[in-house]
Amino acid sequence: MSRLTRSKVTRDFGRIAPFTDAVVAVALTALVLPLLDIKVDQTGGWGKFWDENGAQLGAFLLGFFVIAIFWVVHHKIWGTARVATSLLLWLNMGWLFGIVLIPFGTIALNESGNVTPILGAQIYCAIMILTSVMLGLIIFVVANDPRVSDGQLPRQPLWWTLRLGVWWALVWALLLASPKFGFSVMTVSGIVMAILGSWSAPGTKRYRQQHPPTQ
Repeated sequence: MSRLTRSKVTRDFGRIAPFTDAVVAVALTALVLPLLDIKVDQTGGWGKFWDENGAQLGAFLLGFFVIAIFWVVHHKIWGTARVATSLLLWLNMGWLFGIVLIPFGTIALNESGNVTPILGAQIYCAIMILTSVMLGLIIFVVANDPRVSDGQLPRQPLWWTLRLGVWWALVWALLLASPKFGFSVMTVSGIVMAILGSWSAPGTKRYRQQHPPTQ
């Protein structure tokens, strides 16, 4: 714990959340840019439209859903912080670095045509691992640095806060072992992330009963 408390408390804590939200909004907007090049055949139907553009639309939906989950978890955790340290500030920048790379990851997924996107999927997974690990470290610092936490979060072990990163590392391993199976797993990873992100840390219920939030 002493290593956490060595990091200095930063000023202007209130500026971090608006800046973070603005960067996330830009990343969400960037996801739609590849869709602007889609040509709509007015003589075709929905089936033909999806056959021609389904990969792009699927990548967009996956990217949007994943960024939304990342933001929701980040929003909940950041809401329990009362100050920021220099360590937390740089971890947040690392998380934003991963967020702004997600649109690139969705392009890498889409540019493989009808071939299973082995490299594109690995690039996407690498971005997901980076973003998940940064978010996990943010959660760890907020929960375990007494100067940062407002008391609403119990202390959490590092292995628990990194659970999203572990999941994406597993998906990457599946891609290497069985590309088609791994790619199928990756397409439903947003749902898995939502489930993992909603799970409470071990002892959270007991902690909240013993430490009710102050009004």
